[in-house]
Amino acid sequence: GISALGTGIYLEQGVSPLFIVVAAFLIIIFRDAVGVRKSAGEHGEALNKIVNKLNLKISHLDEVVGHTFVEASGGLLIGIGLALIVYAL
Repeated sequence: GISALGTGIYLEQGVSPLFIVVAAFLIIIFRDAVGVRKSAGEHGEALNKIVNKLNLKISHLDEVVGHTFVEASGGLLIGIGLALIVYAL
């Protein structure tokens, strides 16, 4: 995804204005995946427990929405690695 794009741009242009923009987006997306969406999943889990405890007839919320830091970092490294492989071809 975005990590492969950033790596490709860096390999072609170095630290350019385009690379800086993509790097900023990468930070935002990483933070969203690890922080915001992970918190939303935890809130969903807590709300589902309340719904179950009160025996409410409400559909359950998605609990697994975000990623752990390790999962997001793994995706980042896979994207970088794939971009390096494709660039080397």
